[in-house]
Amino acid sequence: MKKLVMLASAAVLALSLNSCSSDDNGGGGVSDAKLVGKWAHETERVVAGGQVLQPEQPYSDNEAGCAKDFIQFGETGAFTYGDYWSSECDLDTDVTTWTRDGKDITVGEGTEAETFTVMSVSATKLKVKYVTTLQGVNFTEELTFSKVD
Repeated sequence: MKKLVMLASAAVLALSLNSCSSDDNGGGGVSDAKLVGKWAHETERVVAGGQVLQPEQPYSDNEAGCAKDFIQFGETGAFTYGDYWSSECDLDTDVTTWTRDGKDITVGEGTEAETFTVMSVSATKLKVKYVTTLQGVNFTEELTFSKVD
């Protein structure tokens, strides 16, 4: 199970999206304006083949004593993933671009692109899901973020 969480976390790391217009494109209330800003990792949940493998729990990769790992959507299409690690709270960042089409956020370009679906977004909370198939089984990781700024 930790391998799956690491896979989904790596997918989040791969978030490299291109800018797009701020129209809704059928996103059911999802807009670029709602996404722009810094979001801290809060919780994660994993479902496989319709069975809950990991109930919602605090995000496992947040380093104790450090600020929470984060994602940041920029107004001009820049995307940053921040990962705090070690007892010294060292920060690694990955900067790329982002695009949105309706409720789908594509992170990365070409074969490195990953797509996440916005389940809900408000002024303070963002919930997305990432679906991958391994050996014919669909795995869904749901990630919840809190707005930092």
